[in-house]
Amino acid sequence: MKNVYASRVMMVKPKGFAFNAETASSNAFQNKPEIDISELQHIVAIEFETAVKTIREAGVDVIIFEEPSGIANPDALFPNNWFSSQPDGSAVIYPMASENRRKERHISWIDTMMASEMIPNSTILDLSHNEEIGKYLEGTGSIVFDHQNKVAFAALSQRTDKSLFDELCFILEYKGISFETKDLKDLPIYHTNVLMSISPEWAVYCPDVLAASENEKMIDHLLAFKKRPLMKINIHQMQNFAANIIGLQSLNGKKLVLISKTAFTSLTTMQQSWIKDKSTPVIVDIPTIEMVGGGGIRCMVAELFS
Repeated sequence: MKNVYASRVMMVKPKGFAFNAETASSNAFQNKPEIDISELQHIVAIEFETAVKTIREAGVDVIIFEEPSGIANPDALFPNNWFSSQPDGSAVIYPMASENRRKERHISWIDTMMASEMIPNSTILDLSHNEEIGKYLEGTGSIVFDHQNKVAFAALSQRTDKSLFDELCFILEYKGISFETKDLKDLPIYHTNVLMSISPEWAVYCPDVLAASENEKMIDHLLAFKKRPLMKINIHQMQNFAANIIGLQSLNGKKLVLISKTAFTSLTTMQQSWIKDKSTPVIVDIPTIEMVGGGGIRCMVAELFS
């Protein structure tokens, strides 16, 4: 397997960002804004551009796409839900639960990245047809990949179908580990990547949303490979996107962890030091995107392996 760290990411300019009422019923992280749409979009545009600048200054290559004229989807800045590239350079296209989010898929962008060898393998696995039978699997929102050990984790919900997850793991030859979760209102956590994150050097997860029996198995899985260091966070920190982080590598080989200011601030001093000991934090400030969109910085980037 090639390098399991990405030094390049894809991001999408938030031209039509707005509160998405269609997704709010299953995403407890979303909050209606108290400002008008023009002010909201102005603030979010600044947050996005500042985030891109910060990531680039850390030495990561950022490829930005913008939706065509006349198209302005509210959640377009979260491309990781419809697309992922794998360490072998191939691409996967995913089925999404909300009808208005399916319009975010632009296969021409994948063609562009393949033509320029930002995606070096021409193989595309398209699972989007599963929407027709009500099966959904929302990319690296639904799936947290441990590419180093070829293991995949999925918290089951209406957005993450077990049979489709198992099918993908079989195709990719990954071991699939799925589990149930509950938030403070006894509802499933909408996406796996808000409760856990994995890199070769560390793992972060929130045990508060798993049953005791599931936690025992989870810890076994997370610690099984090379005694990977594990940091547990509480549910308050999870709600502040402390697990919605991602390990990257700068173009000169420096290990990084992309994390929001909201998330980093929610951690204790000891936890912040733990993070700094493992990788260099790249801290981006995106509070409006997090509050209204219900997704964090990990949701805003799709890794491009090469």
